[in-house]
Amino acid sequence: MFLSRRVRRSPGLLLAAASLVVLGVVFNRVNVFMIGYKPPYATRSYFPSIGEFAVTIGLIATLMLCYRVIVTWFGVISQPKGTADT
Repeated sequence: MFLSRRVRRSPGLLLAAASLVVLGVVFNRVNVFMIGYKPPYATRSYFPSIGEFAVTIGLIATLMLCYRVIVTWFGVISQPKGTADT
């Protein structure tokens, strides 16, 4: 989808394409790790503990914070002059 010029120029289609990429990665990780993982010598199926969920959520939150800081400090997403909301 990203190779199509129409998709790259449309914010809605670009959002859809990026969302499909993110969902594909998430579904792949769920399939590979949570469903397909079976440790050797296991007596019962594996399910992540609350601590593992907490670490994952914390890492995602840290990445979001780092992204926000970089975008804010370095002006990654800049507006053309004269279009500010203030």
